[in-house]
Amino acid sequence: MTNPFSGADFKPGTYRCPSCNEPFFKDLIWKATCLECYLDKKGKRRAEAEIRYVKVAAEPIEPTMLRRLLQCCHPDRHDGSEASRLATQWLLQQRGGQHG
Repeated sequence: MTNPFSGADFKPGTYRCPSCNEPFFKDLIWKATCLECYLDKKGKRRAEAEIRYVKVAAEPIEPTMLRRLLQCCHPDRHDGSEASRLATQWLLQQRGGQHG
């Protein structure tokens, strides 16, 4: 079953906000900007919207842990489920980003 909120070529991940150039996690295709720029565009402030979030600079996943995670979530271990396929793709992107 296809997700109606994602395009065929869309991949969830970290993108740069076109307004402020800060990184943000885009998990749905329609998310175009970071939360701060979105709220600013709507004329709201974080406090007004009662939204709490923390910006996190993620540390790279250690190679040993990354290998373990890949083994645990691989689609072959979960009847080829969509969730395991997406998780494995994301982990493989993390591995590629650490070495490149």
